[in-house]
Order: sequence, then structure tokens, then C-alpha cells
Amino acid sequence: VALHDVADERGGRCVDWLELLAADGPGMQARYRGEATDFFAGNWNRRLDETDDGLFYAAPRLVQHFDATTLGLLGSAYGDLLPPGPALDLMAGWDSHLEQASAVAPLTVLGMNGAELDQNGRAEDRLVQDLNRIPRLPFADGAFNSVICTAAIEYLIDPLTVCQEISRVLRPGGLVAIAFTNRWFPPKAIALWGQLHEFERVGLVLEMLWAAGGLEAFSALSVRGYPRPAGDRFDQLTEADPLYLVTARKAPPR
Repeated sequence: VALHDVADERGGRCVDWLELLAADGPGMQARYRGEATDFFAGNWNRRLDETDDGLFYAAPRLVQHFDATTLGLLGSAYGDLLPPGPALDLMAGWDSHLEQASAVAPLTVLGMNGAELDQNGRAEDRLVQDLNRIPRLPFADGAFNSVICTAAIEYLIDPLTVCQEISRVLRPGGLVAIAFTNRWFPPKAIALWGQLHEFERVGLVLEMLWAAGGLEAFSALSVRGYPRPAGDRFDQLTEADPLYLVTARKAPPR
């Protein structure tokens, strides 16, 4: 029986069995047999728009990159994970997604747009820096108890150097947390990001942190399937934005 005949008689549904098998990402986040995945070959970090990033980010974008449901989940996750004390928000904007009661302080924010950083009410120190031009961080070794990066890791063209710097500026036992979803600005994202399954992106970020050195206790959290919040501008979608969160801790001196 032809597929279109079944569709005419029963209403039809096309099932992608490979997608169903891979949809929950079995093994896609982890190294295969303990060996590093070679994500960084070829033109993996090329972008559709290679013009000056300063031009792209010149105008402030006071928007959220997650829906309200996922924003709440992210805030709760940061609240549970981040230790009190000094923290750094990398590639930051006007919202660092920290709960009001969070003991994270003082907060330093580093981003591309000064007007956005000025709107960040949690920030005590603000620094405008393009990490794609200058990937080194202007902070002392062990300066922070935590480093976060939210909805931005996919825009770094030299993420390995930036992750090495994250490891350097964390105190022993300090936490790095990198959060993202399945939405991004395609012109400025690295080519590899759009070529990967969502769970493979988790594996990519884990590999970046592994390659940085000095980190341990790697972990990954994925949250999917919550209903889309009422009144959301993308309410044609049935599910809230997925949340992916990759963490690691600075290893003690050896």
C-alpha cells in the first residue's frame, strides 16, 4: 500500500523513527568510549555574517531569549547551583537571570553593549568587551566563585581560549554554568552549532570545558516538555523552550 493511500484513509502522519530514537539524546552528550569528540575540525567556527560584531550588537536588544516558563526554570537552577560570593556573567546583557534572593554578589557583567549592561540591575561592575576580538579576561586568577554564560556560547569563535580563561578566573571549587536553548541569532552563531542535534550541542559545550583544563565534576541538565506559557509571543508552539545547562567545578591545586 502506498504511503499516500494510508494518509488518505487514516488522516496520515509521517513518523521519523530516527528522530524518535534520538530525541532524548541517548549518549549524544558523552564522549564515545572515553575519547574526545573531534568537534573542532574544518570550518566549524565560520559564521554567515563575518562583519564586525560591534556593528551587529551596536543597538541594545532588551529582549529575553527564553519564554517565561524557562526563565523561571533557569533562575531556579542558578539559585540552586551558584555559590554565594563574587560572580562573573560573560557575554551578558540587561538580565543575568538571577533570583532576587540570590546571594551571588558582587556581580560583574561583561558584554558587547554598554546600554544593555547599564540596565542590568544586579550588576555592580560593568565591562564592555568583545570576546571574539579579545578572548582573554582582565581579571585575576581565582577572582570569582562562579562564572555564568547564558544563551551566548554559540557566538564565540574561539570558545576554547575563553573556557581556559573561565577556568583561570575561578577559585578552587568554583562553578561555571553555561545555559542555552534551541533559539539563537543564525548570522552570528558558529557554523557547527546549527549542524548539531540539540543534545550534541550539550556534548560540544562539555568538550569545550574538558579542553580548558583545571575543571572537574562535569554535569549536564536538560529540561524539556513544559507547556508553553499562556500569552507567549510564540504561542503557536505547544512546548516551552528547552533548557540545557552544562556545569563544571574548578579543581583544587594538585
